[in-house]
Amino acid sequence: MTVKVSKPAINVREELADLRKPTGVAGEAMLRADTPQEQFNLIGAGRRNILINGDFQVSQRGDFTTASSATSNYYWVDRWLPSLGTVTANWQHKTDQLVNGIITNTARLEATSSATGYFQLYQKIEGYKICLGREVTISAWVKSNYPVNLYCYDGASQIGYSENHPADGQWHKLTSTFVLNSSSGALSAYVSTYDKASSAITTGDYFEAALVQLELGKVATPFEHRSYGEELALAQRFYTRLGNDDGGFTHLMVGAAEGATTYVVSRSLSTMMRAVPTLTVGSGVNAFTASAGAVSVIGFSTRCTRDIACISTNVSGTATIGQAAVLYDAGANGYIELDAEL
Repeated sequence: MTVKVSKPAINVREELADLRKPTGVAGEAMLRADTPQEQFNLIGAGRRNILINGDFQVSQRGDFTTASSATSNYYWVDRWLPSLGTVTANWQHKTDQLVNGIITNTARLEATSSATGYFQLYQKIEGYKICLGREVTISAWVKSNYPVNLYCYDGASQIGYSENHPADGQWHKLTSTFVLNSSSGALSAYVSTYDKASSAITTGDYFEAALVQLELGKVATPFEHRSYGEELALAQRFYTRLGNDDGGFTHLMVGAAEGATTYVVSRSLSTMMRAVPTLTVGSGVNAFTASAGAVSVIGFSTRCTRDIACISTNVSGTATIGQAAVLYDAGANGYIELDAEL
């Protein structure tokens, strides 16, 4: 026997809208977000990137947009150092590059000699102890014609190697998740040709890195973009450069003549530095008082703290004691730098 059952029509869309879900307004917004980045913004999941200047915005030491010879373990764009093994290489700071649909800056290293060795870019991390015994993920977008990877160094050994870049000259996102040993004594993040050993490098081999991030957790989240001002302040804890090298009579420090040929000058720093810095005065810095006029700086000693740069300068010319004195940018190399790097 056939039994026919009929049911009233149901408007599925209205029924779904009427479902009683314990999500609340915030939960609804999370469900409606189109991308993970929108979800991060909704819940305020910022401050993820442990690295500073991971998008290479800040370059206080100069303009490196033209390729120039790299010096191993010498700071370049803020917080980043190249490391070269046997080979030589050029570095270049490239601006306004399109990476995964984002306009950003990149850092490029290119071998200028052939040998069995490596070339790499790395950053030493100050607050690494927050990572001890925890899962950590490193990620970066990389373009290369050579098998390049990401890894970290924990003060004793290389750990957390990522997969290798396919060396096809295209942008690829590399990631690696690892657990940092609870007894590790350091942490540095690397983009490198070094894959547990040196390898054959040929002139012209290169890699270009962008949007480098190190974060807690086992997922590589979208890159955390910070403003230039915030990134600059973070970088200035380690290195601060005063002056523009343009001879525009920029006041670098002010003070008074302590003696006929000695000026004591100082300046409060906008960011407290990591440690009492080493201070260097460029050759293009001059001094000035009303009685002595413009005179050359011929020597100096420092009296710095972490937040005040203070120096005693020896100068040519004779000033009136107590008269206001100025150090200023008189042209090329008209800078003062304060270095508290790791």
